[in-house]
Order: sequence, then structure tokens, then C-alpha cells
Amino acid sequence: MALKQVSFDPPKGAIAHKYISNRDDDDFGETCMVGGLGTAKSTSAMDFLIRRAIDYPGSNSLYGRATQVDLKNSNLIAFEKRWGWLFDPAQGGGSMNRNESTYRLPFTPDPMTGEPVQGLIKGIGLDRTNLDDLFKSSEYFTALFEEADQIDTDAADSVQTRLRQKVYHVRLKVRDLCLKLSHAWGVTPKEVYAILRDCVYHRVGQEQLELTSPMPGITRIESGARNVSA
Repeated sequence: MALKQVSFDPPKGAIAHKYISNRDDDDFGETCMVGGLGTAKSTSAMDFLIRRAIDYPGSNSLYGRATQVDLKNSNLIAFEKRWGWLFDPAQGGGSMNRNESTYRLPFTPDPMTGEPVQGLIKGIGLDRTNLDDLFKSSEYFTALFEEADQIDTDAADSVQTRLRQKVYHVRLKVRDLCLKLSHAWGVTPKEVYAILRDCVYHRVGQEQLELTSPMPGITRIESGARNVSA
């Protein structure tokens, strides 16, 4: 079954701006949200995961918390309440395995090859002692940490080393990236493209992508935590 049209439901009021900014942010490699209860942190984070999974077909995402028990008993319940239909074969066309906390999106064409690929969201408790072994043969594009202040820094670092999956945007092209960067850099899109093509550290340069090639995505870590009292 093909992926159905997905629409997001922003919260009402002044917080909607922050929600949208967080949900749609692809500009920074790592961001953190801090706030109290009822500030839409988890909602925007879940929608951020789904939006990234849809925008970058075939991408793998980690949904992490300090323990698997807390993740299953809280965050994944809310996740399924909001997005469970997407992983129901009869409704959204995807699939899920609750025992393994694994959620697979419907097959969609890869923007670069046209071959069918399937996005993955994997829930995990980050207090495991075998994280390095678990991640050994895996590559991820996006990671979300809930209650990040409770996660061991070594575990967070272990995840970061696995964020290296190469995927491409479903509709945006390299020229769209150049246009966006031209506003930030104060140079023309043509100059941006020349810079990126000559840069051995950027995917456009590494792969010598054309202006009409699908836009490569940058890996992202998103984390959330409650306000910490002094």
C-alpha cells in the first residue's frame, strides 16, 4: 500500500510557532527542547520523527529514552495514539512490532534510485550495556531522546557515532538547498553550488551531485527535557 497523505495538527495558541519551528527544523545537527508539562515538547518531537521519515524515504530513526520500560509505558503509548494508524497495514500501509518497539512505514520510491524503500522508527532504552554491539551493523539518520537529562552521556555518544545514513529528500533538489543557503551566506545560489561542489566534507561535493539531484539530508539529534529547578 502506498503512503497516504499525512497532515499535522499543530497545538492552538502561542505555542504553535515553537511547535512548527521544531517539527520542521533540518538546519541544525542537534537541538534540545526544555520546558514543563503541557508545552508540546513530545508532540512536536513525535511529529518531527514522522515528518523526517516521510520527507526522507528509507531513513532509519531511533526513538530513545533512558529505559525501555519508561519508553514503552509512556512515550510509545502516546506515539501510537497519535500515529498508530500510519503503521496499521489496513489504514496507513505500514507495520509495527510492539514487542520489539519497531515501526515501519509503507514502501515508497527512493528519490535517487526509484527502488522501493521502507523507513524505520526503532524504540530503544539507552541503559543497555551492549549498545555498541547492538548498533554495530546499523546506520541511522535521525535520533530522538526523550527526558534527555536522564540519559547517560556515553550512551548518547554511542548513538551519535551511528548517525551516518545517507538518504535524500522526497521532493527537494540540490538547487533548493543552494537557494536556501544563499540567503544565509549572502551570496548567489550559483556561488553556493560552486562552494558545495568543491567541498570534500559536504555530500554535494563528495558525490558530485547535480543541481537537479535529490537534496541530501543532514543527520539530526533531537532531545527534550523538563525544566530543571535551581
